Amino acid sequence: MKKLPLSIFKSIFILLTLSFSIFTSICYAEENTLTIGTIERPPFMMKDKKGDITGFSIELWDEIVKKIGVKSHYQEFTNFSDMTSATQSGQVQASISNISITIRRQLT
Repeated sequence: MKKLPLSIFKSIFILLTLSFSIFTSICYAEENTLTIGTIERPPFMMKDKKGDITGFSIELWDEIVKKIGVKSHYQEFTNFSDMTSATQSGQVQASISNISITIRRQLT
């Protein structure tokens, strides 16, 4: 059996390393996109004249993700119950709006 030249082993090693790096980068980018639940409750979350989501909670969250270096997108809900259920089930990673602690929420 012939031995393969060292340059072929180096090429294979480099190719595998690059493939692993690209795969890791793709997975990291996908994992670092958070889905954030929100519900329209001015001034915490509302839509501007163009239909874009804005408000105190949205602006605060946008600054947080800039600082921690992740991306996020918003998923709108029509009621708090669906939004909190989506957060508990992992459908969204967090929820923002004028959410306060209530006795019922504290018990769940």
